[in-house]
Amino acid sequence: MIRDYEEGAKVVVTDETIKIMEASSKSVATMFPSQSYINVAKRMKGIKGTVSMRFKPGYEFNVEWPEPYIRDDGTIQDVTILQMKDNWVEPLDKKWKKI
Repeated sequence: MIRDYEEGAKVVVTDETIKIMEASSKSVATMFPSQSYINVAKRMKGIKGTVSMRFKPGYEFNVEWPEPYIRDDGTIQDVTILQMKDNWVEPLDKKWKKI
């Protein structure tokens, strides 16, 4: 099932979605997400995030978490934003539909 999330939808990273990310990263075809990406996602596990931007056709989107993000250059963002796929998070509300 593919989920099409609306902007503003509340989502969460879980142990199960981390496993899906790790399996995706082992694929020779994609090799994405990287281990550093997965490590950031693990820090967001259990924290409510908000879909802040959608990419057509809708199963990829940005999620914003109210947690600081330290970039490789040492600068700090006020929030953490990751581009996610529909099965890398679980919904916390009804702002999504099957596509």
